[in-house]
Amino acid sequence: MTIVLDILVTLIVAFWMLKDGEELRAGLVNLLPGRVRTEANFALDAFGVVVGGYIRGQLVMALIVGTLAGVGCFVVGVPFPIVVAIAAASFELIPLVGAFIGGATAILLALTKNPLTALWALLLFIAIHIVEGYLLAPASRPGSSGCTRSSPFWRCSPASRSGASWGRSSPSLSPA
Repeated sequence: MTIVLDILVTLIVAFWMLKDGEELRAGLVNLLPGRVRTEANFALDAFGVVVGGYIRGQLVMALIVGTLAGVGCFVVGVPFPIVVAIAAASFELIPLVGAFIGGATAILLALTKNPLTALWALLLFIAIHIVEGYLLAPASRPGSSGCTRSSPFWRCSPASRSGASWGRSSPSLSPA
């Protein structure tokens, strides 16, 4: 019962925030002294850009991982690859443990077929995790890894993460 109530309250608050968010923001900013309203508007805008970018990045990452998992499980022969794709994409949104839960779903379904298919599913999810950790995640946060959208593959490798930042023309490839 508590879970149903939590979901209901979340949906109502989300609807209210989407419907009246701008009015709520204007009311909040108007409560502040005049000299800090500009800074407050800037801070709220910056917060919206950063959080919105993070959420969009997580959704794109989940879509890519779900697609890789679904196609990979279809190729490997795991039963219900679409279910695995949806589960992997959904669990990808859970920080730290979501990727492992998505992989466990595929491995458990593969065990219903045979142990060799489960081994292939395990190897598939290890490969997906490597691709995600070393290629997709650094490319989604260019300011923290030295990668830009036009960077070649080797600039986004772990060896190039030695402090290179957005805007540097030649990042150091040696650990610093």
